[in-house]
Amino acid sequence: MRRKAPAGIEELAITIEARGLLQNLVVHAIKGSRAKKPEPGVCAGQRRLAALDLLFAQGKIAPDHPVPVKVVSEAEAVAASLLENQHETMHPADQCEAFRMLAGEGRSVETVALFRSSQLMVCRRLKLANVSPKLLDLFRNDKMNIEQVTALALADDHDLQERVWLEASEAWQREPRELRAAITGTGIDASRSHLARFVGLDAYAAAGGYIRRDLFSDAENAGYIADPDLLHRLAAERLVAASQEIAAEGWGWLRTHTTCERSATMAKSWRMAACPHFRAS
Repeated sequence: MRRKAPAGIEELAITIEARGLLQNLVVHAIKGSRAKKPEPGVCAGQRRLAALDLLFAQGKIAPDHPVPVKVVSEAEAVAASLLENQHETMHPADQCEAFRMLAGEGRSVETVALFRSSQLMVCRRLKLANVSPKLLDLFRNDKMNIEQVTALALADDHDLQERVWLEASEAWQREPRELRAAITGTGIDASRSHLARFVGLDAYAAAGGYIRRDLFSDAENAGYIADPDLLHRLAAERLVAASQEIAAEGWGWLRTHTTCERSATMAKSWRMAACPHFRAS
């Protein structure tokens, strides 16, 4: 699963030459091989294989040099590669694709999390795996940082992700907050919205509202409200219901607002002070 070029091959080759190969390679039969006998592909041990190739190129081992291997099935290849690469941290882009493939095999988040990751980490990596392959390659090659790619992951559409990145021609436009703003547009940050807390994200979603979830935030109710008009309508309906309960107490006039200007607040405060029987909601 590791696609980023491995490092430290020369040092590893020196160690193998001096002490031999202490850990076997893990191989599986390559799917679709036209040979009469399926060719083995290395799914775990890329660095060791590269070191052996280097020793062979230097004439330090013969073409028939024996190499111990463990053969696994194709279904086990991804899992074996992921477990193997826990020894040296995988690039997050490679880990994302590994988790996506495991999930594609029908494995649950809980099962994937057994590969030495938390369930939250698995969910976050699966979200990153939804980023455009072109952008993931940029991330893998260190042309984009983790904060930038997580900002772009807010969008589910690859074309939108790529367009936002390409249109950000200036360095400041590629700051995570700017990319996030370009993705969310007029969306409302649910973690900071009083209306979102008042209405509740469950009620908003039940009414057909779309929430652009932010799995990379630890804030409560992290996400972006994509339909501000619906949120305001639901808030207005709840306020009307509350005003009817107040009207039942005998008040003759009430008005509800989902927004309130400072000047209006000051005016209400003055009228409440001037008339003790005035009540505002």
